[in-house]
Amino acid sequence: MKLVWVPCPDASPGTGPFQLHADSLKRAYQLIKSANLGKSEFDPTESFSPDLFVLCAEQALKEEFENCVTQYMKAISFAKGEPRYYFLVYNASVLYWQMVRPFLRPGYRHYLVPSLAQMVSALSQTEEEDKEWQAELMLELLECYLQAGESGEAAKFCATAAPFIKAHVPQKYRQIFALMVQHELMDEPQLKEERRSSISLSVTFHINMLKAKLDQNDLPEDVNKILKDTYTLLSQYNHQRLPSVREEKMILLFELAHLSLTLKCWEIASDCLSDLKKMDSKDPARLIEVECLEYELEAVRLENKIKTYTREAVEAQLDVVRRLDVTLQRAVRLGEPRLVHTVCATQWNACLPLLQYNLRHHLRKPLTSIADVLEKADRWGTGEQRLAAGMKPNSSAQKEGRSPRRSPKVAAREAAGRGGGALGSGAGPRGADKDTQVAPT
Repeated sequence: MKLVWVPCPDASPGTGPFQLHADSLKRAYQLIKSANLGKSEFDPTESFSPDLFVLCAEQALKEEFENCVTQYMKAISFAKGEPRYYFLVYNASVLYWQMVRPFLRPGYRHYLVPSLAQMVSALSQTEEEDKEWQAELMLELLECYLQAGESGEAAKFCATAAPFIKAHVPQKYRQIFALMVQHELMDEPQLKEERRSSISLSVTFHINMLKAKLDQNDLPEDVNKILKDTYTLLSQYNHQRLPSVREEKMILLFELAHLSLTLKCWEIASDCLSDLKKMDSKDPARLIEVECLEYELEAVRLENKIKTYTREAVEAQLDVVRRLDVTLQRAVRLGEPRLVHTVCATQWNACLPLLQYNLRHHLRKPLTSIADVLEKADRWGTGEQRLAAGMKPNSSAQKEGRSPRRSPKVAAREAAGRGGGALGSGAGPRGADKDTQVAPT
């Protein structure tokens, strides 16, 4: 039996056509499921491709996303007109961000552009006090514009976002500056002025200028000299002044090392690794990143030998893979998605040379570990979910774990044994009085 699933025309969230669209998805899924039910994997008759299940799931997720966004926008439209309801705008932005995580990958970010732009605009209109939160969403919106191919909108957005971040959250300015350099969103005179203002921005400029040239397949002939000059400049950055400067220098060393590996300048990558070790970080996540960089360098040094598949080279490469598998488990326990993705990428690159028919059986366990961990990472939350996965609770106020806030009145009600709900709940979001807990529909 062969069925062809044709999704019904686009419909708006709410009632009517949207409900029909949702029902069509459910019927399509049930038909596909019943067609495959009870079939042996050795049954030669035609069946559905697993890709069709994925399409159904992705379409359903998009429908749910559009419906939720509509409700959040209704709450924001209601709240931003009255200062005493501004807390609802913040709460909506936090809940929205928790919802959109599945879309934060290549090929899907463009779905977020309209709604995220409205969120950023609403927060600026309500004079949001958490400037760091605004800056984080601004950076994410810029990434969405760029991945959607909207360079013009990205440049226009930077004209307001960059000064805001520089004035209110200067520790994040380097991030937006890097994107503006790499995607050529800043005028040459302004670039020169910014480069002169600090060693950090000057190093950032050279790294991202080379990234841009690499993307365009237009690397300068003196690329090694540029890398060496950049490393020399970075060496002058005194990281002993402040912890924030120390952290920034480590980030730059990692960036320069990885770029040097990509451009096959092993000497600079090795120098960066040496400097990172000398900085003697106590942060377990940073130590794991240093380990990954060291393993990458080991693999690079084996590159020529592994091409001949000598026994010694293969065993050395497998040793790197085994050690990375142990490192991955440590990264999982820390519960930082970005770190886990870094280790998984390093492990995948280490496995690539060994994907020969007579060697791949050695990779079953490490590759299965990567697949399992990446699947779970998308579902990581905070609190109980993290503890259930064997991870440490994440107390940092980052995008992944940020919670909406309570108002003093809600806190007082909680102390008296009463709670709240919805966007104005006392269970996390900034609360409000009883009459503000329900937004109009």
